[in-house]
Amino acid sequence: HGTGCTLSSAIASCIALGYSLKDALILAKMYVHKGIRLGEQIGKGAGPVMHTGFPNEQIDMPVISEQPLK
Repeated sequence: HGTGCTLSSAIASCIALGYSLKDALILAKMYVHKGIRLGEQIGKGAGPVMHTGFPNEQIDMPVISEQPLK
């Protein structure tokens, strides 16, 4: 559905724009999250990732925690 290739392309794009690797990973995660959130349902199952531009909403920010997930 495009999440893996979108993520890797977003990481590479952020690095090419001069972002550090850590920032590139976070921005790419935000980009994919936004694309999934705004993607349209086509047929059965998950739809494709919508390419909507630079993520700029709080809802797309990843939650970072020092505590391991249970």
